[in-house]
Amino acid sequence: MPGKKGTLYVITCFEKSRDYLFNILENAPKKFRYSFVRKIEQCLLEIDECLITANRIRLEEEKERTDEQEKAKRKIAVLCSILRIAAKQSCISLSHYEQASKLLSDTLLYLDKWRESDKKRRLSNT
Repeated sequence: MPGKKGTLYVITCFEKSRDYLFNILENAPKKFRYSFVRKIEQCLLEIDECLITANRIRLEEEKERTDEQEKAKRKIAVLCSILRIAAKQSCISLSHYEQASKLLSDTLLYLDKWRESDKKRRLSNT
């Protein structure tokens, strides 16, 4: 549920990206359904898992939490690359690619802010 009270904004922001991409992929040409579409959907689910896992790890478990956040960043970079290729191959339209890139850039921005916030909270707790 996007925007659920108590949910980190980075997760809500990613959920918007994920939902947008799932919707546009429904209209992807059939010839791409088992290549690009499957890979994009898998990346989206893996990023979702990383963000939720990182959020559930206690702040004191710095390494594990940071690892999951970094993993999410890497997977977003891979997803952006796959989307770029998918747009070049006409699996998704250029306008859909641009909108998805913007949404994912917002997610990265808030992911970085989350990491900075964690760092400040750890420093204030010591």
